[in-house]
Amino acid sequence: MAYLPLKQEVTIKSKIGETDRFNQVQYGPPTVHKCRITEKTTLVRTKSLGYTTGAEAVSSAQVWLNKFVNVSMDDEILYVDEAGNKHEYQPLTIEVKRGLNGKALFTVVYV
Repeated sequence: MAYLPLKQEVTIKSKIGETDRFNQVQYGPPTVHKCRITEKTTLVRTKSLGYTTGAEAVSSAQVWLNKFVNVSMDDEILYVDEAGNKHEYQPLTIEVKRGLNGKALFTVVYV
């Protein structure tokens, strides 16, 4: 059981391999995860490929996923809010929040 109510869902498309000959990214089958989306502006240090590593960037939302979820910086996160608006995100940085016993409680993706 999660410490936070996970009432929303995101779809994560994981990148597989390199880009094809038409420079298109190839994604594996999408996976759906229960989550909590917190839409707030936060200043973070980036780890993503589109930015200089360690550069400051502004995150517009945080995606709280239950336990450990294998999310990489190349993945694409799709979210549909309560109003039906579709949001596509690229991770800026990823954190794993752990309990006192060392087990992962949440995976937090800053987008």
